[in-house]
This record gives sequence, C-alpha cells and structure tokens, in this order.
Amino acid sequence: MGPDQFVQEALNTLTVLGSIDVRQGDGDTLSNAGPVPGLSRGQGVTDVMDECTDLTKGSSASMSPDRPTGRPTSRNPGGLTFIPRSCTTHVSVRRLPWDDLPRVPLAPLPSPLVHAPRFSAAIGAEVWIKRDDIGSLTHAGNKIRKLEFLLGQALADGVNLVVTIGAQQSNSVRAAAAACAQLGIRCSAIVTGERPPWITANLLLEHLVGAEIRYLGSHDWRTLEAAMRTAVTEFERAGHRVLGLPVGGSMPLGAVGFAAAYVELVDQLDSYGVDAELLVHASCTGGTQAGLEVGRRLLGRGPRVVGIGVAKGLGDVASFARLATEASAILGAPISWAEDEFDLDQGFMGSAYGVPTPEALEAIDLLARSEGIIVDPVYSGKGLAGLIGRVRDDAVEGPVVFWHTGGAQVVFEPELSKTLLGQGGGLEEVGSRSSVDLL
Repeated sequence: MGPDQFVQEALNTLTVLGSIDVRQGDGDTLSNAGPVPGLSRGQGVTDVMDECTDLTKGSSASMSPDRPTGRPTSRNPGGLTFIPRSCTTHVSVRRLPWDDLPRVPLAPLPSPLVHAPRFSAAIGAEVWIKRDDIGSLTHAGNKIRKLEFLLGQALADGVNLVVTIGAQQSNSVRAAAAACAQLGIRCSAIVTGERPPWITANLLLEHLVGAEIRYLGSHDWRTLEAAMRTAVTEFERAGHRVLGLPVGGSMPLGAVGFAAAYVELVDQLDSYGVDAELLVHASCTGGTQAGLEVGRRLLGRGPRVVGIGVAKGLGDVASFARLATEASAILGAPISWAEDEFDLDQGFMGSAYGVPTPEALEAIDLLARSEGIIVDPVYSGKGLAGLIGRVRDDAVEGPVVFWHTGGAQVVFEPELSKTLLGQGGGLEEVGSRSSVDLL
C-alpha cells in the first residue's frame, strides 16, 4: 500500500492528522498548520476559534499572511504554525491517533530543532539537528519518547515492577530506571558482562536512581533476552505486576512515541519554512525508525527517513517492518509493512557494536568543535558519520535533519574517554575488548 492509500486509510478509519484547516472569508484553505496544544476533547468550533485567537494575539502585524510561521509561547511551546488573520473565521481540528493512549510526560517536549551553520559549512550541506539529547542526565535521549507510552500503559495496567535489559552502558536501561524512579515503579535491570571495577556514566546513574542491577556474566543478546523472560516469570510468581522491556525498549507501543515525534518535527520544519529532503538517525533495534516511518505515512509528507545501523544482530528491516505493522495497528490503521520500505544503511557500524570507528570519531570532533554539541562514539556518532558520508558522496541535495538520539553520557566511560582523547592505544586498544563491555 502506497503513502496516499495509507493516508486515506488513516483518514477514513481515524479522522486523524492533527492539522488545522483554516478557511478564509473568500473560501481559500490553508491546511497542515499543525496540532493545537491544550485543546480538550469535544471542543466545538467556537472554543477552537477562541483558543486560536489567544495563541496569536498581538502577532498579526508581525506575521506575513503569505507565509505561515510559528513562534514559541507558553501556550504554544512548539512554535507551531498558525494563520492569525484566519482565526476569526472557521477552524476545524482533527485529533491525533495517539491522543487516547495512556501516556506519562517524561521529556521536555517538543525537543529543539536547531540549525547548525558552522557544521553545515564544514561538510557542505544545510544541516538541522533535532536535539533529543537535551534534558536531564537521566531523562535525555530518544528512549524517553518510547517510555512515555510504554510506562503510561504500564501504570494503566497496574504494573509495579519493570524488568529492563541492555549492555552495561545502555541508554535505554538508564532512561527506564530513571523514569521508573520518577513514577514510583520498582526497576530491575539485567546488564551484560561482569561488574566493572568502576561504576561510571550510565551505570552510575542507574545506581543513583535506585535500580536493582544484576550482571549477566554473558555478552550474548539471546541469553540476555532469555534472562529477562525468566525474571519476569519469577517476579510474577511472587505476586508482582511486571512489564518486561526488551533491548532498546523497542516494542510497537514504544514506536508510537516516534510516530508522534515525526509529526512534531514536521511542525517545526514548517514553522521555520525548511523543506528538508532527508532525516538521518542512528538505528539499532528499530523502534525509532519504525515509528518515524509510521509518522511519515500518517502525514503523507516530510523528509525521507534513513537509519544508520550501529549494531549487528540486534535489529534488521524484517523486525522494523513487524514493529511498524503492529504500531500502525495500535493507531487503528491495519497496514502491513514490507522490508523494502525501510532504508537502513549498515556501512558505518564498523567491526562491532560498541567499537568506535574512525569516521565516528571524526564526526564527534567536528560537531563538538563547530557547534559545541556532543555525540557519542557508540551510537549517535556513527549515525552522524553516516550523514557526513552521504553528503560527501553527493547523495544529499537539500536540507537534511540529523536526529540526535542522545547518549553523550557514555563518553564518561573510562575506556571510551581515553579513545576520544587519543590516549591509551586509541581504537586498537578499545577494539581488543569485547564490544559489549563498552555498551
């Protein structure tokens, strides 16, 4: 099923898209002006018109009627697009398909979308950065978007214990542990390898927020997943209501968080008047990429999504398609996704997950020195290296968005710190260790 058919299916089934259609007195229509925050269910046309008037009060003189723009305000924090001269006529609001799903606010959304002028000049392409890395040490990163829906449903189901798994420096485990602490849910974390001599970076944060950490001993991902299933069963037998979170928190309901994120991004691009052709991000277990693709289908427009693979054996386009299919079903659109609908570039992952590459280290250095923004050598740094590689191969013509998925906490892991500083043997020394020791 093509994008146009998907949009029609979604409209027929859900009456979604979350846009406002503003009708002028002469009958002209300006659509896709973005969801209106703060509107309650069942508001009529008069209520919507009053809300829109409040949002744009005092702005008509400074905003061109020929080019819709947006500005952040306390009631419109995303700077979404509105047409102030139209707010006194007819406004219709369509609701977003995830509005009725349980959700807990964990992240300061919308995250900023910023232009990176010095970095853009350095690589020869206009780059905008979607900064999901911004937030507290514990809550920053892309995983928190998934957790808003996963833990929202968990609370609705009466869950009192979460079992989460990952590597020792997993961003997903850290985010889940912190979110559980915020919500009063007990968190049991199972991580790869043996207990390290020093507790640092994400692992330290997990200890600080009170997660119960068990070291698996093994570095095998299947063994880790089996350990999660066993732990869930044991806790349930002990009388707990348990949620098991797989590696990366990649579940269909979590992917819904990134369908919502894609709509958020397009609203911001519209407000800046940026017509981005490409969205590049680091991709691993697939929840982020599957969700972004679902969001793009729902809108029927927006930048094409490219995932830069960072790991072998943790996710592939077949699993991405399953996640997207099930996420679409949750949103009321029974669409079957095919593997060839996902662009996953696995040319930048290097020898293994967790082993830095020269391209990633170059990307880290360039972005840090040009914009003061930090990406990590395990995940987001490889994604950024993929973006740079595409620009150098002349595969990008227009503005491109890099989705910063977070992970900078990992740079405080001692061995990775030495690599970033060019000390202690650099890449060769780190590569001699098991890659999963690092993440």
